[in-house]
Amino acid sequence: MKISLDWLTSLCPTTLSAREIADLLTKAGTEVEHIEQVADDFCLHVEITSNRPDCYCHLGIARELSAITGTPLKMPGVEYDTAKFPVTDRVRVSIMDRVNGPRYTAQYLSKVKVKESPEWMRKRLETIGVTPVNSVVDITNYVLFEVGQPLHAFDAEALCGKTIFVRAAEAGEKMQAINHREYDLKSDMLVIADEKRPVAIAGVMGGALTEISTDTSTILLESAYFNPESVRRTSKVLGLTSDSSFRFERGVDPAGIVSASRRAAHLMVQLCEAEVSEGIIDENYLDSIERSIRWDSELYERTMGAEVDARTVARILLGLGLKFKNDSTNSGRNHSGSSGRTFEIPSFRRDLERPIDLVEEVARVIGFDEVDDRLRLPVFSSKREKFLNVSEIVRSKLIACGYHEAITDSFALETGVDGKSLWSERGTKKLRGSQQKERSSLRGGIAQSLLRVIASNQGHTDEAISFFEAASVFPTSEDGKVGEFIALSAVATSDYREIKGALEMLLEISGAKVRVEDFSHQLIKQGTGIRVVTDDDVRLAYFGTASAEVRKEIDLRSDAHFFELDLELLANLWDFKLRHRDFFRFPAAVRDFSVIVDSRLDWREIESSVRGIGLPHLAEIEFIEVYRDKRIPDDKKQFTFSVTLRAERTLAGDEISDSQGLIIRTLEEKHGATIRS
Repeated sequence: MKISLDWLTSLCPTTLSAREIADLLTKAGTEVEHIEQVADDFCLHVEITSNRPDCYCHLGIARELSAITGTPLKMPGVEYDTAKFPVTDRVRVSIMDRVNGPRYTAQYLSKVKVKESPEWMRKRLETIGVTPVNSVVDITNYVLFEVGQPLHAFDAEALCGKTIFVRAAEAGEKMQAINHREYDLKSDMLVIADEKRPVAIAGVMGGALTEISTDTSTILLESAYFNPESVRRTSKVLGLTSDSSFRFERGVDPAGIVSASRRAAHLMVQLCEAEVSEGIIDENYLDSIERSIRWDSELYERTMGAEVDARTVARILLGLGLKFKNDSTNSGRNHSGSSGRTFEIPSFRRDLERPIDLVEEVARVIGFDEVDDRLRLPVFSSKREKFLNVSEIVRSKLIACGYHEAITDSFALETGVDGKSLWSERGTKKLRGSQQKERSSLRGGIAQSLLRVIASNQGHTDEAISFFEAASVFPTSEDGKVGEFIALSAVATSDYREIKGALEMLLEISGAKVRVEDFSHQLIKQGTGIRVVTDDDVRLAYFGTASAEVRKEIDLRSDAHFFELDLELLANLWDFKLRHRDFFRFPAAVRDFSVIVDSRLDWREIESSVRGIGLPHLAEIEFIEVYRDKRIPDDKKQFTFSVTLRAERTLAGDEISDSQGLIIRTLEEKHGATIRS
């Protein structure tokens, strides 16, 4: 919102500079973003929040300044002498759509002389970026930016008949607006029509056939209230916006409609030598809503930690336009006590609903930095949620390993790679009513999204790329219900051992007791899949290399490896106890084994058989990979694993060889394994 300093100070007379006014308004919650000098005036660029449509005008900002400084408002003049003929002799109004156009007022002006506006008006309009047109159009614009009520002036002689209809557009109707573009009207759009055709799109823009020209001598002056939703819908469908539609969409003050019309008539009498008919047609089907809020001084003290005297409360709230209830003689500046008083809420302050709202109004006008804070709040240390701690640890560890954190879209394609999930055989489920035509499903996993990021980055670099992301996934259960939990996925194009090591590192530092088993899935290259499960057989993580199907669809230029784990489950399993292990004084003996076994054999059986030997110095068994290639029969697969032997001395070569031989013989005899050299 642009505010002219000259215009503002005519409504709230003050000698404060533009910078001082800007500082005061900003401290009270009406932020002035910057100040621009325009000729001999200053333009204040004010940011108005959507809940304060009353401030989309100079009077609204002047009211704020008045409450802050205590300077009385100087209200715009609305007085004028009327002609002898009643308005109903010249015009009638019929509201046919009382939902979308519940209030419509009209005045009739004759003997109008359309000319150039006076310099003071042109300068104020130019300061806020409005180009002067002629005295009548400038007056309607001036009142709009002064009091916030949009008006429209019709050339009365161009209207067909004496009756104005506020109605829905009829099928096939068109209208040329004052921007000289023709618009196709739809039946859910509200129009202002004469007895033959639409002459304005209600709340949006007037028609070219009745626009004001230098030949205009009679005027029908409109001031109305239109349903904000109707105006917003019409403006969006037509792709047509205006200063009027901007304000109607946010809701104008129902109580200010007549006074705005009188203000415009006052100026037209002064500047256009117009004669105004007696009376104002006011067709009003708006419900009268009276609201009041009782001031609660105890609530203020509890909230702000300070007291405020009753006179200050009265000065601020009355200055903002509120009134003491049942006090019709109050001029708006009665500073008598307010403790426990009830205040009537003006119709232009729809944001004031509860006692706490009055507390905020008083506090912001005083200035939050000026509140004498006597409240001392005790501060206690609190324990962070376990999940947040684990999430932070996991993130920091992956970043330390060279992974970059990514944020990707939670929406996915319903078919193809995106339609599959490691966590559910049913994949993803399409959302009903989704606004996205293609990506209309919530993703069942994160890995696919990160693989697309890898593919995109491969177009810009040949270096190894690695990303991770922690976010919600939405797998579909067997009964068709969509679940949700937070997963963590990481992808990399480096050696698969590096990303496998990152997963092993996270599992190791968590202290979780887990085991691994081979796993096959359409997203994972045959023979590379691993599933990590807990001791009670709950799946915790998946690991593998992207399959050929994935590479083709996503257009990956090289192998990409990934893991995905249930971060919420990992957090529950996380053991924060300090674990200490002495440094080993003697070197360990590590031996790798590659054995070809039946494809139906699970890694757990291999591990169990090795542990069952009872090797005296067995320290660790580590799964490395499952492998298949053309040299291995289809009904076979290769397990590669390592065995670590350690003692409180240096093991002799014979001891190591004996243990190695025992492992080989056990696997050959028990599982028919073939040792691959």
